Amino acid sequence: MKTKLKELEKLGLLIYLCEGTKSKRQNRCDPEQIEFVSTDPLLIIIFIKFLRKILDIKENKLRGRLQIHEDVNEKRAKKYWSKISGIPVTQFQKSIIKEIKQQKTHYNKLNYGTFVVRYASKEKYNQLIQMLMILKQKLKRDMG
Repeated sequence: MKTKLKELEKLGLLIYLCEGTKSKRQNRCDPEQIEFVSTDPLLIIIFIKFLRKILDIKENKLRGRLQIHEDVNEKRAKKYWSKISGIPVTQFQKSIIKEIKQQKTHYNKLNYGTFVVRYASKEKYNQLIQMLMILKQKLKRDMG
């Protein structure tokens, strides 16, 4: 069991390092928050599992948000991401809907848009940043 938790911890930290928002929100009155953005359902599942099992978050503070184009069915996209993430639609923030300026072919059209996972907690944000620093130091040592 301990090995699986260590694997989940490393995996969660690495994907956050790649696709997570790491800047502090110093110019806003909101506390620092953990924010992770992806179009990949597997990455969303892994990161939320990391939040739940490793950071031991409070479910009622977990938020989701869609970033979609205006031609995407918002209700269907919310239902999809809610099922993937386990976050109830009632905990979703207002969607960001982007206007399509020109009629052009979408080669990689995202049927469900981009999903943003947010968790506002200064304590958990600082814990995550500390864990990232330790992991980066270890990776530097291991790489020579």
